[in-house]
Amino acid sequence: MKPNTALFAIAILLFGTALTQPATSPSGGSETSEIAKEALEPVDIKKSIEDQMETTCRPYEKAGRTKLNMATQIVNARPTDKDWAKSRSFAYEAAVLKAQSEYISEQGQHIVGETAQHIQKAAYPNDEPPPFDDSALKSPQGLQQLVQKLVALGTGKIDQQLRDLGIDPKDYEKAPEPQRYVMFENAIRKTALKQAIGSIVGMVPVQTFEGNDGKGNFQIGVCLVTSQAMKDLAAQVLRAHGDIAPDPTKAQDLTLLYKDKSQLYRDFGVRRVFDEEGYPALISFYQWGSSYAGSDPVMKDQFQEEALRQATDLADTQLAEFLKGSMDARSQSQASEALEKAAERFPDGYIQDDEKTRRAVDGAIRDIKKSVSIDIVGLRTLYKWHGNHPITGQEVVGVIRIWSAKGEKTTREFRDNRPSGATVPNPLQGSEKAGITSGRSIMKPDDF
Repeated sequence: MKPNTALFAIAILLFGTALTQPATSPSGGSETSEIAKEALEPVDIKKSIEDQMETTCRPYEKAGRTKLNMATQIVNARPTDKDWAKSRSFAYEAAVLKAQSEYISEQGQHIVGETAQHIQKAAYPNDEPPPFDDSALKSPQGLQQLVQKLVALGTGKIDQQLRDLGIDPKDYEKAPEPQRYVMFENAIRKTALKQAIGSIVGMVPVQTFEGNDGKGNFQIGVCLVTSQAMKDLAAQVLRAHGDIAPDPTKAQDLTLLYKDKSQLYRDFGVRRVFDEEGYPALISFYQWGSSYAGSDPVMKDQFQEEALRQATDLADTQLAEFLKGSMDARSQSQASEALEKAAERFPDGYIQDDEKTRRAVDGAIRDIKKSVSIDIVGLRTLYKWHGNHPITGQEVVGVIRIWSAKGEKTTREFRDNRPSGATVPNPLQGSEKAGITSGRSIMKPDDF
């Protein structure tokens, strides 16, 4: 071995040995245990996302002008599940529903509540239940009497067959069930019914967030903002038929929205933008999963096509909801606690004194429904894409749908074979390492 090579090998050995020694703190203690302790501590994804949403999205809320609502939802599927990408999209939808239902509930809701208490103390002599009542067994009437006879006929035949086999039917006779009597009950029950119906027009997710704890658990967060300016825009899109004047000072290069495909994995929802000539436009991001895990290129392409169709349909629906959506959110909850003391009387007269019981019940039903029905002209695909999610590797298929004033106007002129009409002024002008990633802030607080 050459001298330089030997010295290099010794240096590497010493460096490696130094790396394996536990670091010491100024007080002489080892920091290794502290690092291990931090690694073992669970990551609270929900709180981390909520903290980041507060920091990033709160500037969008302006008293009297805008309304901000935020929500999170866990992704139910594991990253190894072939439907993980679909479950991720459902988590986004659920988070949006939460935020939207919170918004319309704040605008006004109908509430019906009831609280009731029931107290019962049995009036039996000496706190003893009454004698066993076998009248129900002895006096069947009408249809019950017919059923009793049929059962007796069948029982007789079965008993004879058992005897033929040398088996005593009495060994299989079952004594009547004991009769239970409530000696004391103290129950309190509370029910609540809520309903909120309202418009979700003009609500846009200004930013979306995706967090994971490094152990395969993911959550989605959304920040929804609405304002009168967005509501006015939605109304104008529906009534102007594309006759909206451009504002060249606001022109944007829309290719920048998809130039970096790695940015698209976190983009969901509708945004208001302007096209290259300054015409107002609405874009709708959506994603879905293909679920195909095989190696057949033909089947892979077919699954991607179906996923693209699904993403397109859902992107169009959320754009329609922005323009004319409404929501009906209903909830029913019930909570109760009951303290009960009971006794059981057996046919032979024996009384079994049951232990007192306490039961607590907490149940809820939530029903949230969004609905929309509109006609829209000029909606088209701006960009479609597919790729593997940067953390889980699951295949994601995405689409960007776009409506623009110029696009609708051009489509109507071609469809109706008529020249371009005069434009109308735009009244809105001037107005698996744990962590969290966020979608782009395509819209700014001043846009509202």
